[in-house]
Amino acid sequence: MLIHLGLWLSAAITVERLLFDISYIEVIGKQAHKRTVIAMILMPVIVFITHIHEIFGRQAVPVLGQPGSFVCTFDYDKNWLNAIDDWLSTLHLALTCFIHFACFITTLWRLGHMHDSASYCKLSLTGLENKGLYLIPPVLIIVCCLPHFIFAHLMYHCIELSHLDFLHLHIILNLFIFIPQTLTFFIYILPSTDYMDFVRKTTGRRLIMCQSPIKQESKKQGRKYIELNYR
Repeated sequence: MLIHLGLWLSAAITVERLLFDISYIEVIGKQAHKRTVIAMILMPVIVFITHIHEIFGRQAVPVLGQPGSFVCTFDYDKNWLNAIDDWLSTLHLALTCFIHFACFITTLWRLGHMHDSASYCKLSLTGLENKGLYLIPPVLIIVCCLPHFIFAHLMYHCIELSHLDFLHLHIILNLFIFIPQTLTFFIYILPSTDYMDFVRKTTGRRLIMCQSPIKQESKKQGRKYIELNYR
């Protein structure tokens, strides 16, 4: 559930950035705060609804070689649950990537139609160079999430404990899924001069900048104290 929530959060940031480029909506202020609160309420609710089938598909399975021990896992013996789980997982991945690409194409189309049609291709290529960062999130999502989706949903729904190699591979692919979420700041905020300008104006940024001189002064005093003791 948290994985899919992170994918939709990434898509929401892309849509907001597109609206900022087209309509110049504010990303800091009362309206932006209200919009963020609504999105952060709706997205978890919608994602939870798409995972509600997992509640009915969970069961306690005894652990082999450990009498009296059980593990809560998804019941892969029910075909209808498998079909729903695979379909919803595909939907989450496909829709979020589609949103990313749609925002990218919309940006190129807008750049081309801002001037005459003769320079459309040239402007689109220039826009591709300037807006190429739009492609980073969907490509990163596909590279990190698609292998796990193929392995866990199409090849091996359930892995026996005796197959340690497959279990280790499953864990590695599962960790790869979290890479796009952990790099949200670096692939959205840091490359954008507009977003970084807003970040510099936030209270958190000002607090960090205020703390930095204090830490540097503390380090200088510490070095002076050490030098005096060694003399």
